[in-house]
Amino acid sequence: MAFGRALRVATAGTAAVTLAVLPTIPAAAQIEPLADGSGLYITFVARVCDEYSDVMANKARNNIMESLRDLGPDSDYASNGIVTPDAEAAGSPDCEPLANWTLTMGTGMLGPATNPLSLSTVTGAYGTSIVTQASTALLDSSGQPTGDTIAGATTIELDATQAAHVQLGRQIWVQGGTPSAPLNNQQTSYGFAALRCAQDAVNGDNVEFVTYPLHQRHVFCYYYAVQPPPDPGTITIRKELADGEAGPVSFRFDGNLSYQDSNGDGVNDFTLTPNAGSPASVTFVRGAVGDGDPAWEVSEVVPEGWNDPGPPVCELDGSTVTTVDGVTSIYLASESNVVCTYTNSRVHLGDGSLWKETTGGVGDFPFTITGPGGFSRSDLAEVTEPGTAVEVATDIGIAAGTYTVTEELPAPTPAGSWELVSATCGEEDLTEAVQSDGNFRSVDVEVPDEGAAQCLWLNKFTPAGSITITKTTVGGVGAFPYAIDSLDADGAVVTQGRYSASATTTAEGTPVEAVVDSTSDPMTGIVVDPASYFQIQELLPAWSTEGHWHVLDIDCGVNQVSMDRLAASVVVELTTDDSQADCAFTNEWVPASDLTVRKLTTSDTGLRPGEAQLQLSCTEPDWPNGSDLFEFSVPVGESETEQAYTVMHGTVCRITEPETGAADDVRATTVTTVSVDGGPAVALASYDAEFTITPGTTVEVVIDNTLVKTEAEIAATGVDPLPWTLAGAFAVAGGVVLLLVVRRRLA
Repeated sequence: MAFGRALRVATAGTAAVTLAVLPTIPAAAQIEPLADGSGLYITFVARVCDEYSDVMANKARNNIMESLRDLGPDSDYASNGIVTPDAEAAGSPDCEPLANWTLTMGTGMLGPATNPLSLSTVTGAYGTSIVTQASTALLDSSGQPTGDTIAGATTIELDATQAAHVQLGRQIWVQGGTPSAPLNNQQTSYGFAALRCAQDAVNGDNVEFVTYPLHQRHVFCYYYAVQPPPDPGTITIRKELADGEAGPVSFRFDGNLSYQDSNGDGVNDFTLTPNAGSPASVTFVRGAVGDGDPAWEVSEVVPEGWNDPGPPVCELDGSTVTTVDGVTSIYLASESNVVCTYTNSRVHLGDGSLWKETTGGVGDFPFTITGPGGFSRSDLAEVTEPGTAVEVATDIGIAAGTYTVTEELPAPTPAGSWELVSATCGEEDLTEAVQSDGNFRSVDVEVPDEGAAQCLWLNKFTPAGSITITKTTVGGVGAFPYAIDSLDADGAVVTQGRYSASATTTAEGTPVEAVVDSTSDPMTGIVVDPASYFQIQELLPAWSTEGHWHVLDIDCGVNQVSMDRLAASVVVELTTDDSQADCAFTNEWVPASDLTVRKLTTSDTGLRPGEAQLQLSCTEPDWPNGSDLFEFSVPVGESETEQAYTVMHGTVCRITEPETGAADDVRATTVTTVSVDGGPAVALASYDAEFTITPGTTVEVVIDNTLVKTEAEIAATGVDPLPWTLAGAFAVAGGVVLLLVVRRRLA
């Protein structure tokens, strides 16, 4: 149950005073700014650590990480988990609070290539000052104080512009430092380690986005720095094919130079895919190797059918490189830019032979070869490893003349399709001469008198997996972004933001298809063999005083593995049989309700020498915490108080009065009335009976105390005021203003 409220207290001789009032966690807790703010909060927390290994990694360990060394333990967060102080303290227990650290919010982001420190930054920076303090109040997910504090942190409330941004289904981006100084001009003292915000705790770069999950109006951003940092440098690994070699071909490199284990074998690795005449390369920003530091290591995993390239050719730029048993150790110097190039050639398999190689997949490929003198043979190439050539035939060109080589490609399936991308014999490229007939590919090979050269047919598999998202809204229209992350079979994030999309509805009940963002790869051509898993996270527009969006249903058909409606996320599986996931998200706009609670009593201190204490409790089965409890009181000498709430969900509430404040010789009689949308005030069966609040309504509750003397006082005066009191109370219940106490009106 989520509330935002203000308390108006009327005091004698003054105008009504507006204060910020909170659920009682303790009752004395107060928070600023006042109730006319956005009600959306972010707490920024900064930590400093001695070693990179002290810092828990983000959900995805990949080469998007911008730390100069690899981080420590794997993330404890679920793939759709939300950043919390408890998880951060458990994951990085040896890090200390970092005060006076500046962070910046913005509307977009730029990658590290645009910054001299190779750190990502925000664009459209807001002017909000964000500087961590020695400590600040610790808030719960609704933005209410817990009574505890958190060190090395500061909390800001979004202003109207920022709140409107997230309420329209957009993200606010956060970075460490400022766009011009990502390390606050302290790069000789501090190095970036990690940043995690709200649900975007995935990549380990210096930018994360903030959205507000369902039921939350307060989220955390945790920033980690290392002191002291190593000096930075760069290492570029370049991969090229030898002259005349056909491509594309993928080559894997193992070693600690990479932060990602892409094939799950327990060894970090990365992949480069050069083509004929088109090298591939990747650049890593890494820390300089000092005394006692391990070198950065890389070794090529040479595919079968390829010659060992030997030690790479490196441009050292002041660094030192050694290669032993195929492992190249790079002792990176400060500010050095090392470039190492590996060049590979295929093993010569024999003149007059035909070989088959694939990229992107494996399979069986039938061949038929005909030639002069009635030459004819049929063969089956069984490829079990991409990039590894298998022999088809060895006796092409026994006699000079024209040979026709025909390959039958596997028929397209839901998993994808095959195509012949290269056909070469020696240095002759025959690709342009290939003839197509259905699944058959044929080409003529001219064999001279001196015999045929080695021939290689290269096939490429294009996967056909895809994800389509459709959006339907009920009760309103809106914009909804999606982040689609790749998962491993255990549900851990492999890459983040691999795909991103958004959908904007324009009419209730009318589905629209989500459009892939311009910065995202298309959600097609996804590899599904044997299976691929993805989490689709809907980034809900933030709560507002007008209402909120929630998920009614997510349906991905046979591809759906699991669905978390409250978290607005679903996990899908793409397989060779069901490679195309069509996911339908349906959301409902829930308008907020206005609840006003008025407490009426007497200001006569003879009748009421103590505070009148009340509790409002509301229960919503869908809310993880089950219920909310709010406490308020009428001070001694005052006759009424009024409290205004914004109720974000349909709920059932009740009001109790633990203390009336009445003197020992005074009886208190209480009647509670409820009015909905300006209708008549209806008395509850008992003052503390439950009442229902439905979305989009205006509800006024009046709790009226009447205090009278006890029997001893009645005997002394001979007057029993109770019948008159009850008559007055029930007159109020009927909507007639007839009270036995004087009420001070609110200004």
